[in-house]
Order: sequence, then C-alpha cells, then structure tokens
Amino acid sequence: TNLQLLRSVDTAFITRTVYTQAARNGLFRYVSGNTVNADGSTTIRQNAPTGTGIPSVDSNGNPLFGICPNPLPNPIPAGFGCLNSYSIAANPTGVGLDPRLLTVINSTPLPNNFSAGDGLNTAGYTFGTPGRERQYDFVMKFDYKLNDNNQFYVRYGAGEQNTFGDGGANGGRPIFPNSPNIVDTFRKPKNFAFNYRWSPVGNITNEVIFGISRFAFKFNTPTPDPAIPYSFNNSNTPNLNFSYNARSVKTYQFIDNITWIKGDHIVKGGINFRYGRAFDDRSGVAGTQIEPLVAFNPPTATLSGFNLPTAIATNDLTRLRGTINDLLGRIGSYSQAFVSDPDNPNQFAPAGTRWLFNATYPEYDFYAQDTYKFRPNLTFDLGLRWEFKLSPKSDGRPILAPDKPFTIGAPPANDIKFVERKLFDNDLNNFSPSIGFAWDPLKDGKTSIRANYRLAYDRFATFLFSSSIFQNAPGNTALGNNPTFNAAGNLIRNGLPNLAPTGTPQSRRQPDAFGTGSVTVIDPDLKFPEIHQYALSFQREIFNNAVIEVNYIGKHGTNLIGGYNANQVNLQATDPRCGSQTFLEAFIAVQNPTNTSVCLINYLIGGNNNAANTTTFRTSGQFATQITNNAVASVAQTLSSRTGAVGTSTASLTANGFSSFFFQRYTQFLGALNVIDSNDVSRYNAVEFIFKRRFNKGLGFQFGYTLSNSKDTRSFDPVFTTVATGSSQAASSTSYDINDRRLNYAPSDFDRRHVFQATYVYELPIGRGARFGSDIPKALDYIVGGWQLAGNILWTSGSPFTVYSGSNTFSNVVQSTANCNGCTRNTGSLVQESGTNFYFDAATRAMFSNPAAGSNGDTGRNFFIKPRYFQTDLSVSKKIKVSERFNFDLRLDARNLFNTVSFDNPTAVFNSPIFGRIRDSVISGSRKMQISVKLNF
Repeated sequence: TNLQLLRSVDTAFITRTVYTQAARNGLFRYVSGNTVNADGSTTIRQNAPTGTGIPSVDSNGNPLFGICPNPLPNPIPAGFGCLNSYSIAANPTGVGLDPRLLTVINSTPLPNNFSAGDGLNTAGYTFGTPGRERQYDFVMKFDYKLNDNNQFYVRYGAGEQNTFGDGGANGGRPIFPNSPNIVDTFRKPKNFAFNYRWSPVGNITNEVIFGISRFAFKFNTPTPDPAIPYSFNNSNTPNLNFSYNARSVKTYQFIDNITWIKGDHIVKGGINFRYGRAFDDRSGVAGTQIEPLVAFNPPTATLSGFNLPTAIATNDLTRLRGTINDLLGRIGSYSQAFVSDPDNPNQFAPAGTRWLFNATYPEYDFYAQDTYKFRPNLTFDLGLRWEFKLSPKSDGRPILAPDKPFTIGAPPANDIKFVERKLFDNDLNNFSPSIGFAWDPLKDGKTSIRANYRLAYDRFATFLFSSSIFQNAPGNTALGNNPTFNAAGNLIRNGLPNLAPTGTPQSRRQPDAFGTGSVTVIDPDLKFPEIHQYALSFQREIFNNAVIEVNYIGKHGTNLIGGYNANQVNLQATDPRCGSQTFLEAFIAVQNPTNTSVCLINYLIGGNNNAANTTTFRTSGQFATQITNNAVASVAQTLSSRTGAVGTSTASLTANGFSSFFFQRYTQFLGALNVIDSNDVSRYNAVEFIFKRRFNKGLGFQFGYTLSNSKDTRSFDPVFTTVATGSSQAASSTSYDINDRRLNYAPSDFDRRHVFQATYVYELPIGRGARFGSDIPKALDYIVGGWQLAGNILWTSGSPFTVYSGSNTFSNVVQSTANCNGCTRNTGSLVQESGTNFYFDAATRAMFSNPAAGSNGDTGRNFFIKPRYFQTDLSVSKKIKVSERFNFDLRLDARNLFNTVSFDNPTAVFNSPIFGRIRDSVISGSRKMQISVKLNF
C-alpha cells in the first residue's frame, strides 16, 4: 500500500477590469480629435490605456489631454486631441443611475493598473489571489503465486485532487479580494484491475485482465449569489449564482492475451473490449444555464433617445453604450435554460431542473502479432489490429441529429429537423498493420538499426459529445426568453417577468425557418482519426557506457477531427436584377466614392435600384467602419440576419426581393452551423541526435537535439472549443474557406523547429569511499561527502503565431490575417518602448496593413515565430547514513534556476491599439526553490 498526501497554497496575480471613479459618477470621458497615420491619412482618435502608441492616460490614470474647447475647431487640425465627456447621470431621457447597481459597482476596488481597459473609463485592478490544492493518492497492490503455472494480482487505486479557486482554464479565482472563489474543482479517480496468468505448458501463456476505471469531476460555485445574477458590459461582475457542472466517466475493460512460443516465433494474440459510460449532471445547457441570467446589452436602437455623440471612435461609442446600460440597468437579454422531461417527452421539466444524461461508448479490438527471429542478429515484427468503434448510445433522453444533409455541398435548407438517430455510422473496418525489424549488422552487440511502420486509430473524447452535442440539440433543451421584454430596454429596477420555453420538446426539434442562434452537429460521415507512424533509428555504442543515436521519426495524420461553420457567407452571391455582379464586386465598387450607384447594394439596402440606397449604405453609421476596414464578410453577415419589414432601414433579404439563402445556406442557424468532421490532416518529420552515457562511476547524462517540422490544417482537438472564431490563436485552426481547407495548412501551433534537451546526474567524488577524501574523519564526511548534482536544460526555438488584420475581409467566421510588406518568418524581436515590452517595434508595425475586401492576408496562418524558450533546473542532494536501516535525504531543488523569462505571443491583431505589445505575457514560471528532507528506513 502507498498513501501520498499533498497540501499546497499558491498566489497568482490577476487583473480584473473595473470602472474609474469618473465613470462611477456617471461621466463617460473620451478623446476627440484625430490621429495622423503613417501614410499621412487621419482617423478619429480613440481612448487607449498607458503603454500604447498614443495613450489617453499616464500610468497613474491622469488624462494626457486638456479639456475640449466649445465649440471644437472647424476644421480639426491634423493630430489635434482633447478630452470630451458625456454625462450618463444627466442623459436626456431622464433615467437616473440605478442605486442598487451603483452600490455593487462602488463595492469593487478602484483601478491600480492603467495599462488595461481604455484608461479613462475602465482600467485594471491587479491583485494577488490565493489558491489551494488538497490531494490524496492511495494505491494497493496484491500479488499471489498459486503455483508455477498460475498466478494473479489485484490493483486498486483511489484519490482526490481538489482545487479551491481553480485558476486554470476554469477561471475560478475570486473576482476581487475578499470575494468567494468562483469555481472549486473536485476530481475523484478510482481504478481497479484483476490479472490472472495461466501457463498450461511451458510455451503457452494466457493472461486475462479485468479492469474498472472511474473518473468523476465537479466544477462547483461554492457561494452562489441568492439573487438573479447579471453581467456588466465593461466591468467584472462580482455576483454569480451558477451552481455546478459535474461529470463522471466509467470504463469497464476486458482483455485476454495469449502468447505462444514456437521455434523462432513468438506469436501473440488477444482481445480488448471496452465499455465506456459517461454521465453528465449539468447546470449549463443550451448556451446559458438553468438559473436565470440578466445581461445589460440592449440593442443600439433602444438608445436612440440618449443623444449620443457622433464624433467619437467606434470602439469608444460601443463602450459608452455598454456603460450606459451598466449604470442604468437596461436589460438586453434575460434568459434561462430548460431541459426536456425524461418521463414525459412532450413537455419541458420545471424551471431549475438539471440536465442528467447517460451515454455509452462500446469498443471491441482484436490483434495478432508475430515476433520472428529470422537470424540471430535480425528480428522481424509483424502485427495486425482490427478495431470496432461504435457510435455512442444513450439511456433515457434520446440522441438527436439533423434529418437532412448539412455538410459542404449539401443544398440549402430552412426546415432541418432533429430526429432520433445515430450521430454517425459504426466504424467496423479499422485495420491497423504494424511491421518492423531490428538488425545488428556487425553482430557485436554494439550496433542496432531499427525501422517500423504502424497505422493506429484514435478514439474520440466523450466530452465533445456531452458538452457540445447531446445537451445542445434542439428539443433536448430550450432557451426560455422574452424577446419583447428584452428589446424594450427595460430596467432591472422595475422587476423581471417569469420565463418559460415556447412549444414542446417535440415541436422544438425543428427550429424556426429564420433564427440567429447557433448549433453544433456531427458529420454523419465522421471517421475515426488515422495516424501513420514510421521511424528509422541507428544506435551505436562508441565507448564503454556511451551511446550515440540518430533517429528519424515521421507521422502523418488523416481523418483528424476538426470543425467548420457551414454558414460561411457567400461573397460571390449574385441576383438576376443586377446581372453577374457579385456582392464582393458591389462592395468594392461602393468603396470608391465616385461610384454613386451600385446595383446590388441598391437592392440590398432599399429593395430597388435607387441611387440613394448606395449613399445610405456608404454613410450609415452601421457600415461606415466596415467599408473603411474592407470588412465585406461582416456586412454580408449583418444583411443576412436582418428581420425588418419592407421599406424599413433593416429590411430582411426576402423583404427586398432576395432569397433567404442569398448569403447563408442554413437560415435556421445564422449564428453558426458548426459541423464536427474528420477532414483535417497533419504531418510531422523529425531527426533526433542523442548522446547518452549510462550512469557509471558517479556520472550519467543524456544530450539530445531535435530538428523537426510539424504542419497541419488544425492544431487542436475541438473538445473544449468546437469552432474557434474571431482573432484568437485557436481561430487560425478554423477554416478560412470551407471550400478549401488547404488554406489552413501551415506550421502547427506547437511546431518548434529546434529543440535541445539535456539531463545529467553527477555524484561529487568527495568523501569516504570516494575518489577524493576517502580517509577523512566520519564527522567531516557528514558535511562534505555524499553530495549529488542533477538537473536538466531545455532550449527551444519559438512556436508560431498568427497576426490578424482585425477585420472580416474574407470570412464571417475568422478574421483575415494581416498583410505585411517585407516581413519574414523571423520578423520580430523583444524591444522596449517607453518602458513596455514589444515584439514588433514601431518600424515593423508600420509594415503591416489590412488586406483588400475578399482577400486573406499574405502572411497566412502561423507565419510568425514568437521568442525562444529556455529553462534549466538544478537539484543538489545529499544522503546522510545514520545506520544500516536508517538514512536521510537532504535536497534542494531549483526550478528555472536563472529566473529566465520566456515570453508568450504578443498582441497580434493589426488594428488593436496595443498591436505588437508583449508586455508581461510569459509562459515561464518564476524561479522556485524547495528544500526537503526524506527519511528512509
């Protein structure tokens, strides 16, 4: 038996966004004027924090601009800037600040970090927040030999890994000092195995293994707010009433292996049957949660009476609207999720009912292998696996999937219905060959040449289905909301209505023909991933205890799991009323101010060929920024989602005489129809050079250098993020164009071209029985003898990252990459500007530009490489012998011995005010030193 306990406490620095004092007083400040760009043009000034190119405040939050004169100069001189303001407290509508919300906002700390937010109205509050870890691990082993031919063993393991204030991907640290934890995570693994080995005769052995593996985890909100929670737009919200999500996975496994030795052959065969069972107990479903949730994000139209300023940057105007909503408590969305009643499929369960779902994942594998010693110095391995991988099944609630085709090339549809069916067909033809050899060409036992090829099949992570498929299928869950209430800009101080889903689970299985929501589905032709692995190695002992190795390793992945949005907008859409003119051509034409009438734009905006529609499109506040930034795909998405009546400024496509499928093929899910498929690929090639010495005479080491190249169309398994969008690094793995996935084929996110690794152990040759000082007094030996040094070194070149334009010039799903005139993959290095770390200096930043409408940037996915990584760790230890039965280990461990900083990606969005800044974004830990004492007896 073995029992291990762990108790640890750490502190992490976190920056939360809070309102400045002026904003809390209801005064929104913004910079008026213009900025002179590198090309001589001017753009409206926008707020920016300290540490940016043109900040609005200093490091203490003091404005860097004087109060604006009234009126402003006309025309405004180039480069002019001044401080303007808008009074939310005295807004023209007469609606005052919400006292209750103001109390909540004033309870949050004032900012102490003005490098976050916009500096004037929002900034950062940075503080150290603690986290605790409590773990135990228990292992029991029991082995019993019945006789020479029969023996068995039992293994049992259990434990807990509980993280209080789980600050990893779960973001569970407290919102502010003295706030409760957001998430405490509880993990409970349990494993049991029974093995029976029987050898009826000397050359035959049969081994039977039965195992049960269980892993349960729970993401718990320890102190939920009893009130209905709400989320602010521009400040972190301290209240939360989300309860918990929990999940457990249990796998039953039966294995039978038989080994037969016959002459020069060792033949093995067997089976591996796995029966997985996943149980979900969720509060978060249907894109929200079963508890009511309020968000203060009313539509722009409801702010029409507030007389908002017009000469204000778009980002600042968006922030102003959000601040108005936060301080006044104007409700934009009020929602609550509901789940179907498992006992009555024709109705939804009462409010607050949790989502409970059981799914099973059976798998049956068979294999045979022959290890053939062809000659004393040459051995062959030949093997074949046959794997049956089945589509998941459920107990209780049904598994639902679309009844119509929805993948690339399928016809448009607005009547997709979710029906009970398998997500994909059972995959029964997974044959995995394996072939290899080991050869000693010199027959001296000091040289080895090995080669191997193997085809392996991967399995799917069950979390993908539980988090994105089962509980999000229309009809299994539903979003209860009140669109009329949400659209009216109601105030939270006036109370909230009761929510209930419309229809029944059966009727909800076919969503409305037009909807702006999203759904994730599985391609019915989904295949299990295939990994082709091949290797060739040479190993030679060059002198006593020293060996050199040269290895080639290759992998080629096909049928890799990925995802795309089937509702990518069609920029080549045409309408008979305008001949062959595409929407992209029309958008480019309207960017030229000399084109006073553009046919397709006229019909899309007004439903007729009136030139005034082109003017409206060009000058409207909604599209002016998109026209400037070449964001043709953003405009197409907006036009596709309009629902207004004939003659209105937001008339729908059909109201203006277009097909509802003009831009997007599946109008029931205009937000996104995310399809999980198996059409991604990868390729990895590497050469390894290794020099190692087996531990002898107090010294052992291994030095390795790897030169590698990893490319793929997608670098992450879509388990937690099915289809990443926008401008995150993960989004570069989402298809730029679903009709050409090869556009994403580029260096992998984790590609590191050069890697050097070293490990070493050295016993200092000092002390009794050692090379030096073998006859020193015993008392002195306690001080100077028995010391050992051990450590490792890791140096790698940087991994790649993508620089985005910040605009949807090519796709409505992922922002396009940026253009760069003269950039190479090695462009960029760590520099300082005004005391802040940047990876692209001012001259380099000036080389970037926005791609043209309809184009992706010329830098492409993962074009640039971030800074290298270096770390060395050292351990100094000493063994103190007390008696034959007792000794002590005294040990000092230092991680990141030289406290080397290794940086993460810089801000990589071209139109960001902090583009190129890397600041304090690091992936290395600070130097940590630990002293330990261990008693051995």
